[in-house]
Amino acid sequence: CSRLLQPALPYSAVDWDMWQRGVLELASFHGVTALLMYCLVRCILTHPGAIPDGQGWEIQPETQEDSTAVGARELLETKHSGERRHCKWCLKYKPDRCHHCRVCNMCVLRMDHHCPWVYNCIGFRNHKYFF
Repeated sequence: CSRLLQPALPYSAVDWDMWQRGVLELASFHGVTALLMYCLVRCILTHPGAIPDGQGWEIQPETQEDSTAVGARELLETKHSGERRHCKWCLKYKPDRCHHCRVCNMCVLRMDHHCPWVYNCIGFRNHKYFF
């Protein structure tokens, strides 16, 4: 790109077509680099998404009323035996494609993997920023 800008030549000897091409390539390179850095920072700083805290997600013994309410709606988050899936470390029920990350010590929704380069899990909320 430096050759196209021709910084060592006098003003009268500059080939303006090459100079314009050099400026265009330099601007496009810096634009793409800025977008990649934006995606990297957003991927690092955005929380990947976790199981919500609140009633209905904690593991507790079911009463008769709870079992009829759970049976009334069809759950997709079940094992082959028909029981709801749960995390043995977080002690919460897990939705589909939710996995526990031992590095982050939490269950991540739609977990892809834990990336050591961004030191964050790639999940539901930050997957679009991860290339």
